[in-house]
Amino acid sequence: MPRSCAVALLAAGLLGAPARANDSASELDAGGLILVPEPGIALASEDLSIALDRITVS
Repeated sequence: MPRSCAVALLAAGLLGAPARANDSASELDAGGLILVPEPGIALASEDLSIALDRITVS
């Protein structure tokens, strides 16, 4: 599969998925990291930019 086709399929999959806010804290348990809802954290907005050479969140 050519690289450009693989990148296009990956982008289509990422853009079609619903986005969810990260308003959790994490705890380390025997099974690994567990996300725990944290009422003191609120994500009002987030701008995500994905390029071939960089991913930025602001």
